[in-house]
Amino acid sequence: MIRWKQPRDIKGIVKLVRTQLVPKSPWQHPRDGRLHSEIVDRLRKGATLVASRSRSEEPFGFLHLIVQDKVLFIDLLAVDPTHQNRRWGTELMSRAEEYGRKKGCIKSILYVDKDNAKAQRFYSKLGYSNAQYVEALVCYRMEKKLDIDPGWIWHFAIGNEENQLQETRGNRSFRESHKSGYGNGPSAAGDDWLYRPL
Repeated sequence: MIRWKQPRDIKGIVKLVRTQLVPKSPWQHPRDGRLHSEIVDRLRKGATLVASRSRSEEPFGFLHLIVQDKVLFIDLLAVDPTHQNRRWGTELMSRAEEYGRKKGCIKSILYVDKDNAKAQRFYSKLGYSNAQYVEALVCYRMEKKLDIDPGWIWHFAIGNEENQLQETRGNRSFRESHKSGYGNGPSAAGDDWLYRPL
């Protein structure tokens, strides 16, 4: 299942960052003791989707996003190797883009480490293209236009102590927790404020 992050998911998210993202990054070592606090601080800005077997189980995948000035920024995405190639990354990206459209975003951006060819291919298949190489970050900036899909109808209903977001497209529907306040990143003039390497 894919759901919004809960406080108890932090440990699993930090583990995924440490094992799946940090080894590919030239900026931080997996045993860096500051990693936990840095990730906790980072997750406070924006919203985080997690993939897990149930609401109470540790996540095996997650995606952290920030919405700012009609831009959806995909900050972090990781899936445990035992769950890769099962479309979890694709589904997390799809949910994030749907959320961005709902918030009025017209494009999505993300950064990929220069040497992470596998991630570059993954995002290319999802419609992202290289916008520029950012030498200072040793990363490629990738972008995708988020066209409004008129096939989606958004229904809002009040649930038990939180809003429930119901999406319907033909015969397909699902509900997920949706709390107000997600997706509010810090204010800044451009897009490049968003990216902080690990």
